[in-house]
Amino acid sequence: MPEFKNFALEGNVGDIKSVKTDYGYHVMEITKRGDFAHNYIAMIDKVVEPSKETKMQVFEMQGLAFMESAKKGFEKAATEFNLVSKEDNLVLSSPLSRDLGYLKQLVEWSFAEGRKKGDVSTPFETKDGKYLVAKLKAVADYGAPTFDAVKDVMKDEVLKTKKLAYLKNLVKDAKTLEEASQLLTGSTLSVTDNSITLDMDGYPGNGADVKAIASTFLVKNTNEVKVIEGNHGVYVVVVKNKNFTPAPTEIANEKSLLTTERQNYVQSNLVNSLFKMADVKDWRMKSQIAYSNQNR
Repeated sequence: MPEFKNFALEGNVGDIKSVKTDYGYHVMEITKRGDFAHNYIAMIDKVVEPSKETKMQVFEMQGLAFMESAKKGFEKAATEFNLVSKEDNLVLSSPLSRDLGYLKQLVEWSFAEGRKKGDVSTPFETKDGKYLVAKLKAVADYGAPTFDAVKDVMKDEVLKTKKLAYLKNLVKDAKTLEEASQLLTGSTLSVTDNSITLDMDGYPGNGADVKAIASTFLVKNTNEVKVIEGNHGVYVVVVKNKNFTPAPTEIANEKSLLTTERQNYVQSNLVNSLFKMADVKDWRMKSQIAYSNQNR
């Protein structure tokens, strides 16, 4: 307690005193003092931030030098300057970076008129005080993408479809998960029993995969080996049993909730539906970017 400590450290040997604390009064006597010294250290906690002049010096020495080097080879320049290189995909309708969120300077530079593949930006200061240099690896025009723009995605989808068909064919005669694992890997893998509900976003221990959960609930027959395609993987499952939710007794309440849900769904999708049917283009984000670039 602070009261005990203050009396013991500040008093002299032989002192007797009544010390008051939150727990009452205590009679204390200092009978002896050890032979030791007390060192008092003052701590100063101060955040040191670079000045504007320092930032400009770093900008000129490192940022611009990296920008010039990156024009010849971005990855090589990142290694040379000991920087971290990441890829991201910005879409005009929702220009959010996976790591940075919405970075106004990056969005305005990326979607500026005349921007082309291979362009390298000047350094941008991020929200956490770091700097970013961007390079455009590809530019997609408004409307339907070209084959070159989507060929890698198409290749992945075709491979996934073929792989799924191959796995289904392998386990088509399996009666249990143990038999399926033997057919797939040549050895029996561990089988896990899990209970799943519609409000879950993935199998326990396998990360989020809403498609896999939804596909599992569409399996009609129990005790039948099924190959389930998810968003992030392929799963071999057997539905052992199903528990059905009993019919609601309060029909009026359920009807009201369902009506409200349907109304909210219609309202939230009405604008998008009309937009798709109309012969118009949504240039709101692009107009804001163009206006911002003109008024710098």
